[in-house]
Amino acid sequence: SSGINAEYGVEIKERGVRVRCICNAEDIDGLQPIRSAGIPFRFDRSDYLMHNKFVVIDSRAVTTGSYNFSQGNGNRENVIISYTRNVIEAYKAEFEEMWELYSGNDFRYNCFKEKVYR
Repeated sequence: SSGINAEYGVEIKERGVRVRCICNAEDIDGLQPIRSAGIPFRFDRSDYLMHNKFVVIDSRAVTTGSYNFSQGNGNRENVIISYTRNVIEAYKAEFEEMWELYSGNDFRYNCFKEKVYR
């Protein structure tokens, strides 16, 4: 959720691409460009890190790997790009599940996707 990635999200939205974002609640500061552009986003407000790192691109490809979407982290990272239909569909389903999971603000989820009321 670095400035570079947020700006890219805004750029592709301006070209007419549907963009949605899910991230950890503590990443809100890096999402100001996305918020200003009206890109829908949701947060994992649990006490656990949402460690998913993937992008579904036009339902034609998915990228996933250890790469953190932050600027200049200096880590050795890996990224896999898949064009395999069942892999893409699995990641799309996971995103949609998380999108619904993080729709409410009155509770949090733990790592087992169980509601935890505060």
